[in-house]
Amino acid sequence: MVPIGDLRTWLFFWLISLVGLLWATFLLAQGVWFWVSAWLVLAIVGSNILVMLMRFN
Repeated sequence: MVPIGDLRTWLFFWLISLVGLLWATFLLAQGVWFWVSAWLVLAIVGSNILVMLMRFN
């Protein structure tokens, strides 16, 4: 069984990632700060992939 503290950490991490992606999507939809929002999406997706690789290896 997974300790509840570990679940809170993952939930907090994924919620912050979701908020960042939603903000970047909003910026892309508005057409402002295109490069900032594109790099933000790449950074969030890249960090999530890196965390998943480190977690399951």
